[in-house]
Formats: sequence, structure tokens, C-alpha cells
Amino acid sequence: MRLGKQPVQESAAAAALANLNGQIDAMRAQMRATTAEIIALEAKGIEPISPSNDAYDVHEAATLRLNGHAYKNLAPQGTKLGIQLYLKRREIEELKVTIGLASRQWAEASIDVGRELLERHGPEIRALHKKRCLGILQTFAATAEIEALRLRMLQAGSSVSFELDGFSNRLGGELMPPTPMNNWQRKYLSECLKAGIIIDKDLEL
Repeated sequence: MRLGKQPVQESAAAAALANLNGQIDAMRAQMRATTAEIIALEAKGIEPISPSNDAYDVHEAATLRLNGHAYKNLAPQGTKLGIQLYLKRREIEELKVTIGLASRQWAEASIDVGRELLERHGPEIRALHKKRCLGILQTFAATAEIEALRLRMLQAGSSVSFELDGFSNRLGGELMPPTPMNNWQRKYLSECLKAGIIIDKDLEL
């Protein structure tokens, strides 16, 4: 029996990133809904009224909300519309702070996930860069051969161009000497050499 590839187990960072994505999306949706309610109350000419004995810390509330403990101090049914408006405005500020906290956590989790992905796919990435390096080097080598043959033909008295003549410089020319046309290819090869993607022997193509 042929076994398929085993699924890659989700890391804690990846799980946190997915959870934060869901939370941020939900909070943004809630902000839109609450904003619509505020607009409706304001359109009626309602003025916000602060409820009495209202001890509230927006940062504490935002932290509790982010950690899954909904901090709600909403006006009960039948409470004055002015208090409802006040609390809905406060909820908007709380959601803004919560989204800010979640976004900072998301950034940290994203970095961790990025590191994990680089570690997991590192060999594949390096192999692809080597493949590209060798392709560039082979292009340079082929260009050198083409131009050498074209020169021999000119020296032999030929005055007829081949239909693909003129592409050499557009494709970077030859590896040596350094020119504006091969500048970026040479820089890339140099960086790949430093990173150990290719070795000096690869440059001998």
C-alpha cells in the first residue's frame, strides 16, 4: 500500500496567527455594526449620557476582550437611549484598542511563522536559487560561444546576420568583463556564492 504524504502539523505560532486573523475580522465586523447603530441614534438627535458609578478602563477591557473574556457593560433593555449611545461609543474605542493589541500579537506570530516556513522550505529555496544561478551561468556560457562563432564568421568574410543576432547584450552579455548589462546578474551570483548556494567550481562553466 502506498502511503501519501503525512500532513504537516500546525505549529503554535500558525494556530495563533489563524486565531488572531479570525478575531480581528470579527471585531472589525462588530465595529461596523456598532458604528451603524451609533449613526442611527445620532440621527435621532440622541446625546450621549454617561452612566453613574461607571468604573471603566479601556485597556483592561480591550485585554479581556482579546483573551476571550468579553468585557461588557452594556445598557440593559429600557435604559435611556443617551446611555446606550455613550456605551456604544465606548465599545468602538474598546474595539479599536483591542484590534491594536491583536495586530501587535499578529505581527509577532507572523514573524515566528515566517521563520518556521523558512526553516521548513529552506532546502527547496536553496535548490531553486542554485538552479537559477546555473541557468544564468549557462546563458553566459552560451552567449560567449555564440559571439565567438559570430566573430569567426565575420572574420571569414560574412556580412549576413543571423536572425537572432543582437539579443546577447539584452540578455546580459557575457560574464566577463563587468558591464552595465551584466551588473545585476553578477551581483546575484556574488550573493549566492556568499550564501553557499553555489561554489567557485560552479563559476567555471
